[in-house]
Amino acid sequence: MKTQNIPSTLIEGLESQIRYQYSRRMFVNAAMFFAMTLISVLALVFFDIDQKSPLYFVLGLAAVIGVIIGATTLIFTKKQPVVSATHQPLQCYSYHFDATQSVVNDDISACRFDRLKSLINKHDAGVRLDLITTADGSIAQYRIYKYVPFEYQPVSEVIKVDAKAAQAIASLGK
Repeated sequence: MKTQNIPSTLIEGLESQIRYQYSRRMFVNAAMFFAMTLISVLALVFFDIDQKSPLYFVLGLAAVIGVIIGATTLIFTKKQPVVSATHQPLQCYSYHFDATQSVVNDDISACRFDRLKSLINKHDAGVRLDLITTADGSIAQYRIYKYVPFEYQPVSEVIKVDAKAAQAIASLGK
């Protein structure tokens, strides 16, 4: 399943190739809410609307909500990791398996992705595989974690894969 949380243990060694930036979508969403606020305020200022009118209340409420949501979007949105050279955002996928680390590693090495798909566990237990990749495959690597009471701990090194294998792993949840 695709996730926004990229474990820091998975991007070790890539720090020089990655920078963090806000997504364009975040700016578009914030601009949309601020535009809604501006339109509401302009309607209140330029049209003779009775202050006791329901329309006055609705436009005022829209202006307040637009400011709150726009500001919240700008303040609390996390920066996403982007590959500096290609400007491609990193995508992270996380899967849980009813298998051991060696079985998952062997299946990936042998390109047995159908078998891996049958081992996927919908619950947060057992072995977890985290994959980071870019759309063009310039970065594609994974790490396997094992559940030890109360947390997942890495049980493998970061393993690089080719773009084709990364795409196959990313599509396991579909």
